[in-house]
Amino acid sequence: MKHYKKDLLKGFEKRKFELIELQDGNSLPWWIEEKWILKGMKSESQNDKLYVNFLTDKQWESGTKTVDEIIVSELEMKNYSDFSSKIAELDMRKGIFSEKLEQFWIKFDNIKELDKNNQWAWYEVKYEMAEFILSRLEDYKENYNIRGYSLPDWILDVSEKKDSYSDKDELELKHAWNKELDKMIDAFKQLLNYTLQFDKELEYNEEKIQEGLNKFSKYYLHLWD
Repeated sequence: MKHYKKDLLKGFEKRKFELIELQDGNSLPWWIEEKWILKGMKSESQNDKLYVNFLTDKQWESGTKTVDEIIVSELEMKNYSDFSSKIAELDMRKGIFSEKLEQFWIKFDNIKELDKNNQWAWYEVKYEMAEFILSRLEDYKENYNIRGYSLPDWILDVSEKKDSYSDKDELELKHAWNKELDKMIDAFKQLLNYTLQFDKELEYNEEKIQEGLNKFSKYYLHLWD
C-alpha cells in the first residue's frame, strides 16, 4: 500500500474508490486502526461503497495468507471530509473472502486531476520519487565507503584540483564527499518523512531540503561512477 499525506483525501466526498491489486506488502495505510492489519480490498463498481477486507493481528502473526471467514467492512463515501474517522464509521459484518491477500494501490475515479491517459491520480509523485532516490543514495554511500569508486575531486573548485593526491588528501576528500551525501540523503528523508511520518524527531526544514536537492542536482553526473 502506498502512503499518502493525512490530509490528502480531505474534501473528496461521494467519490468512488477502486482498489487495484499489486504485489504482496505489509505496509498499513494511516487511516486503519492499529488493531487491524489491512491486507486486501475490493470495491463495487456501480456505487459509492467501499468493501474492505481485514485480517486480525492474530491471523496475520500466525502467517495466515488465505482465509475463509474474515470481517468485511462497508463504508459509504458520504460526507467524509477526513478519512481519519477510520473504521469507527464502518458497518462491520461477516463475510467470505477466500484468496491470497495482496497489496493494493488506491485508484481514484471521477477526480478532475486524473491523468486521462492512464487513469491514475498521481498526487504524491515527488514523495514516490523521494522514496526511490533515497534508498539508492543510501546504498551508494554504503558501497562507496566499502569499495571506494572514484576519488571525489569533483567537489573541489578547479583551482583546488591536483594532478595527484596524498593519502591524507584522499581521506579528506572522501570525508567531505560523505558530508555532501549526508545532506542529500537528509533532504530526501525529510521529504519522505513528511508523507510517511516515520520519525517524529526529524524536522521539516525547507532550506535544508533545498540545499540537499541542489547538491543532488550538482553532483548527479558523478553519482554511481
